[in-house]
Amino acid sequence: MGTKQTGELAGVQAGTMLWVVGSAWRPKVVLALLVAALLVVPAAVIAQDAPERYNVNIISEGVPLAGDLWLPAGIDRDDPSRQVPVVVLANGWGGTKGYLNRGYAAPFARAGYAVLVFDYRGWGASPGRLIAPDRVGDADDTADLEIREVREIVEPFGFLEDIRNALAFASAEPAVDADRMALWGTSLGGGLAVYISAELPQIRALIVQTGSVNTLAGLRNLPAASPLSEASVWQRRAAIARGELDPVPGEESKLAGLRGAMDWGQHRRYDPFARAPDVRAATLVIDVEDEELFDIRQNGGALYEIVREHAPARYDILPGSHYEIYSGPSYERALALQIAWLDEHLKAGDE
Repeated sequence: MGTKQTGELAGVQAGTMLWVVGSAWRPKVVLALLVAALLVVPAAVIAQDAPERYNVNIISEGVPLAGDLWLPAGIDRDDPSRQVPVVVLANGWGGTKGYLNRGYAAPFARAGYAVLVFDYRGWGASPGRLIAPDRVGDADDTADLEIREVREIVEPFGFLEDIRNALAFASAEPAVDADRMALWGTSLGGGLAVYISAELPQIRALIVQTGSVNTLAGLRNLPAASPLSEASVWQRRAAIARGELDPVPGEESKLAGLRGAMDWGQHRRYDPFARAPDVRAATLVIDVEDEELFDIRQNGGALYEIVREHAPARYDILPGSHYEIYSGPSYERALALQIAWLDEHLKAGDE
């Protein structure tokens, strides 16, 4: 039920670029190929009319997440008579919606999709959870509280709840066809997207881009002294429970080169790979050849082999490193593959 693609593409119809194999660029051949591409690219992709963008708030466990809802040109947000498929985008570690708006939401909307982008709790324009570490006053009906806002914490289970609520928000939009939903995730968001897709059958298409999906693979057999070992994580939990340690992860929980601090207690319990057998959405997995953050064989490659047994699946490995997927040729090729995948599985049968 799956297809695996590596190396060069002879041609990709997805609205943004046409890739041609070979070095003999004869002008007449190139002209003919470009004309052919324009004939097959969907009109929504090359239309001059810009999509509409609406600022929205998505309430997630009491936190109003900052979001942007995109609709294709000509689609009235309040008109249920012309519904379109929707794609919800799940960001990676430290990512905010600004880049996703430019790099993915706008192109997907031009291709005919509603798109919902948002900042996780405590990231970007979204406020964080409020906690009251100290209570000042008697234990009666009133008290003075010193409030702290929790910001820039990588908390997988909190992010999962944010994604669930974003999907629920999108499904209730009048112009959205709730029976044609896709979930897109990149990097850390790729694993989050797998986790959610396994539990929500209404997700018909799943896109995992350079996704960290087998999060526990690198945490097995750690020495007890490692701060990421089960023993160390349990000791931290005990210290927090006894009031001996700040419950909010700080500098000790940060990784070099990455923004924010990880809640390692959550991370040790977060295992999207275990849910892979339950994914039934048509799944596109995209990795890069020179991935430096994890082993793609244990992540995207292994995910593809599991999902293909139960659902349509495709696996592509593109040139470059983890962050090169966000710009340049690999970005363009990945975007083309993604739009083509969405068209195949969300627009099949459209006139």
